[in-house]
Amino acid sequence: MDLAARQLASHHAFYERLAAQSERLGGATAFVTPAARDRSIPNAVLYDDPGAVLAGHDDLVALYAAAGVRAWTVWVRPGDEALAAELAARGHAADGTPALMGAAIADVDLSASAPLPVAPLEDWETVGAVNERAYGVTGFAAALAGFRVDDRSRAWAALDGDAPVATVGVIEEEGDAYVCFVATDPAARGRGLCRGLMAHALREAAARGCTTTTLEGSPMGEPIYTRMGYGTLGRLQLWERRIRDESA
Repeated sequence: MDLAARQLASHHAFYERLAAQSERLGGATAFVTPAARDRSIPNAVLYDDPGAVLAGHDDLVALYAAAGVRAWTVWVRPGDEALAAELAARGHAADGTPALMGAAIADVDLSASAPLPVAPLEDWETVGAVNERAYGVTGFAAALAGFRVDDRSRAWAALDGDAPVATVGVIEEEGDAYVCFVATDPAARGRGLCRGLMAHALREAAARGCTTTTLEGSPMGEPIYTRMGYGTLGRLQLWERRIRDESA
C-alpha cells in the first residue's frame, strides 16, 4: 500500500473537480481556476515527472497569464529538492511546507463525535466561505462555487443553528478517502468540531469501501491528524509564482 502514490492520485481527482480547466504538459498537469485568480492553491501544478515542470515552465507561465491568473503554485513532492531550487531561480517563492499524511482507515481513531449536528453539504461554496473565515483569506468561496460534485465527492458541516461553523470534504478515489477543506470558524474553535467531522466523514467513506485516507496537513491541522493516527510521509513544498500589481 503506497500511501504517497494514493495521495497523488487523489490530489489529481480533487483538482479535476475544482479547476475550471486543466492542461497536460508531458508529465505535469496545470489546473486553472480563473474565479480565484489571486489564490495559488486553486491554480496549481501537479506532476509525475519533475523534469516536465521545468521543460514546460514557459508554457505554464503563458497558460496562467492567458487565463488572467495572477498567482499559481507547484506542489513539489518530498525529495525533489532540485526542482524546488530551480523554481526559486525562475521567480517562484516558498509558500509553505504542508505535511504529506496518510493512514489505513482501520488505524485511524474514528470514535469522536461532533458536539453539534452534522449535515451533508451539496453547496461547496459554503465550504469555501467557512474556510475563508477560518484562515482569514478570500477567494475560496468563488473557487468552490464551480466545484463538480458527484457520488465520490462529499462534504459535511457542523451546524450552529442553521449556520455552518465547521466543514470537511472527502474525495473518494480508488479506495482512498482524500480529506480536504477542513476548517472551523474561529468563534467555534476548541470544541472538537473538526475531529468529530473527520471521524464522521471517514466512517461514511469506510462504509462505501475506502480503506485508506490521505491529506495535506497544515501547521494547525497536523497535530490533530497525528493524534487521530495519520502518519507523516514527508513534506510537500508549495512554490508560488505571483504577478505583482505595479500600480498598487
